[in-house]
Amino acid sequence: MATQTGLLAQVLVSLVSNSADAIPPDRPGNVTIRIGPGAPGRACLEVEDDGMGMTPDVMARVFDPFFSTRLSRHGAGLGLSIAHSVVKAMGGTITARSEPGKGATFRVEIPEASGTPVEGTGFAPLPT
Repeated sequence: MATQTGLLAQVLVSLVSNSADAIPPDRPGNVTIRIGPGAPGRACLEVEDDGMGMTPDVMARVFDPFFSTRLSRHGAGLGLSIAHSVVKAMGGTITARSEPGKGATFRVEIPEASGTPVEGTGFAPLPT
């Protein structure tokens, strides 16, 4: 069985991969990851890119299973759907903001961890 830490890492990899793919190959781009407090009692992770952005039609389906704008290149359209399911199972939320030509920002909020930090990491364990 996957740990919550491993599942959260999978969410991050999916978000970063999608952000990197959204940047056109003919120009440099940026993917920014921010981690910090969210709403009271919640931790926040944001992944932002300065890629192509998404239309409202794409935004409406971005978390749907098997939906992808890049099927001809790679991917099965499951990454963001799985990320959504994982975050929801953790008691959290995942949202997206985007406009065509202005990049996208995905925001994950999950309940804050409580307890003693995991030895050697400085991080508290994720809630179970």
